[in-house]
Amino acid sequence: MQKGQVSLFIIMGLVTLLVLGLAIMVMTGQGKTPLAETGQQQAIELHVQSCIEMTAKDAEEKLNTETFPDSTNSHIELAGLTIPVYYDQGRSLVPTLQNSEERLARHINEELPRCTTFEEFKKQGLTIETQPPSTKVTIGRETILIEVNYPIKASTRTTTYRLNTFVHTIPSGYGNANTVANNIVASMSEDTTTHPSVLSQQQAVIISFQADERTNIYQIIDTGKSYAFATRRGNP
Repeated sequence: MQKGQVSLFIIMGLVTLLVLGLAIMVMTGQGKTPLAETGQQQAIELHVQSCIEMTAKDAEEKLNTETFPDSTNSHIELAGLTIPVYYDQGRSLVPTLQNSEERLARHINEELPRCTTFEEFKKQGLTIETQPPSTKVTIGRETILIEVNYPIKASTRTTTYRLNTFVHTIPSGYGNANTVANNIVASMSEDTTTHPSVLSQQQAVIISFQADERTNIYQIIDTGKSYAFATRRGNP
């Protein structure tokens, strides 16, 4: 066999392998454009992230005012504000950070599926399947870290994409405000009758004033946001 014929057979063999490889890709769907490349994956992720932020901020507001359904704190209504009582007749009622984290996580687990209806994506022909979310919340000094395991399966007639883990951080001074509140309440005793009007503690500004003969209001200003609580002394 001549050298030219050998080269021709080699070239024909390579072409055959290339055609066979392309055929296998088409048959297995590897040659199709994945959902991630169409921008729909990113749109779904942004939709979920925005809902996490919305539900987290709503939960933080309920935390600030102790208006969760399971809250046992009494409240004072003052100037249109709902202020939780953190100290009453010698008892500290300041929630622990662990309890606050659990309540935030529970609220997000309950409300996130209501927010992420995916209606617009379904109108575009996507089939969306979800499983219940599981959320872990970590409250820091200036932020709240939210980690959500939320299994989502998005499908078209040709492709399928899965999302699971979402991480979101919102700025919040609640952690530091909680520490400050605990410090103030821990230092209080029934025979103390004086209160500083303005304090500086844990890099937060604290303003206090007397609402009535039994009640003091404390306002903690941190990270540009205000957190308020009340203390009560003596019997009504």
